[in-house]
Amino acid sequence: MIVAGVVAVLLALLGAALASALGDDDDGGTDARTGERTGEQSADPQPDPDPDAEGAGDPSQEATEDAGGETQDPDGTATDDGSNDEGSAPDDEDGGPPGTEPETDPDVSLPETPAGYAQISDDRFHFRMSLPRGWERTRIAGQNSGGVYSAADGGPPTVQVDFNSSPGDDAEAAWRELEPSTARNSDDYELIGIEEIEWRGYPTVADWEFERTVDGERVRVLNRGFRVDDEHGYAIMITCPVDEWDGDACATLRETAFETFEPWD
Repeated sequence: MIVAGVVAVLLALLGAALASALGDDDDGGTDARTGERTGEQSADPQPDPDPDAEGAGDPSQEATEDAGGETQDPDGTATDDGSNDEGSAPDDEDGGPPGTEPETDPDVSLPETPAGYAQISDDRFHFRMSLPRGWERTRIAGQNSGGVYSAADGGPPTVQVDFNSSPGDDAEAAWRELEPSTARNSDDYELIGIEEIEWRGYPTVADWEFERTVDGERVRVLNRGFRVDDEHGYAIMITCPVDEWDGDACATLRETAFETFEPWD
C-alpha cells in the first residue's frame, strides 16, 4: 500500500514536470518510466522517470519514460491491467522460455525478430515491436501515457513504451529535469548515467540508466527517450533484475526492442 501511494504521488509529479519540460500530450501528458512496475511515458523527447513504474518515463523504477516526451510510471503505478486483445503477443506454443534464441524468426514481418519472439502492434500508443512470445500489455502507465508489457506475472523483466503527440526538442534535458524526482521517490536509487546519443537519425535521443530497488528486488533500468517528428515522441523503458542484466535473455530483450521498434499510426 505504501509503494502504491508513493507511485501515485510520483506519477503526478512526473507528469507535471514532463508537461512543462516537453509539452502536453493529447492524452494527458507523457509518462517516462524508469522501472518495471511503474508506467512511464516516452521521450519524444519527453522522459518520464517514475521510480516505481516500468517504462522509459522516469526510468527510475519500473515505468519507462522517454527522454523526449514520455509519460511512464516507474514503480508499477499503472492505472489498469491492460488486459485486452490490442497490443498483445500470442503465447509460445511450445511453452519454452522466450527471448533466448538469437536466430531470426522468418515468420514475422519486423526485421531482427529472434526465435521465441512475436510482433505486437499497439494502436493506442502508436508503435510496433517484437517482444517475447506470450508477453502482453499488463497495465497502462501514468496518465494513460503508455503501456507496460511483460509476462502474465507482471515482471520484471518489463518493457514500457510511452507516447507523446507533442514532444519536446531536447531529450537529454528532459531526462535531467526528471531525474531528481525519480531519485527522491525511488528506493536505493543509483544513477548510472544520462547521455545524448545518435540513433536512427532522430532529431533528439537520450539514454537514462539507473538502478533501484522495487518490491525488495534490485533492478536496472534503461530508458531511451526520443523525438521522431513534431507529432511523435516516445520513451522505451526496459527493466531487468540486476543479476540478469548481462545475461542472454535481457540482452536479447534490449537489442530486439530497439531493433524492431517502429512508430505506428
